[in-house]
Amino acid sequence: MRLPSNIIIPWDSEALNKLTRNPDAIGYFKNLVLSLRKMYGDIARAVNQNENIQYVAQDAQPTPSLGQAMVWKDTDAGAGNSTHYLCFNDGGTIVLWGSNNKA
Repeated sequence: MRLPSNIIIPWDSEALNKLTRNPDAIGYFKNLVLSLRKMYGDIARAVNQNENIQYVAQDAQPTPSLGQAMVWKDTDAGAGNSTHYLCFNDGGTIVLWGSNNKA
C-alpha cells in the first residue's frame, strides 16, 4: 500500500483539536501522534548512532568509551573462537557478544 505524498498529518495539538470534537477520539489521536513523534526521534537517534559505529580489526580487545559500542574483528582469534564481536562499555565493564563465525 502506498500513501499519497501530499497528505498532511496534524502534528501539533492545535491542529488535532480542530480534527474532531469527540474527546475520546482526540485523546486517542493526540496519544498516537505523541507516540509517533517519540518513535521518530528514537529511530533517528538509533540510525545516527549506528551510522557512526566504529569498526576495529586488531588482536587485542578494544576498550570503547563509556556508553560506546563498537565492532571488533579479532585478528588473532584461535580455533573455535568467534572472529567478530560487538563490544559495549557498560559503566566501565566491557561486555562482548561473539559472532557465530568461528576461526
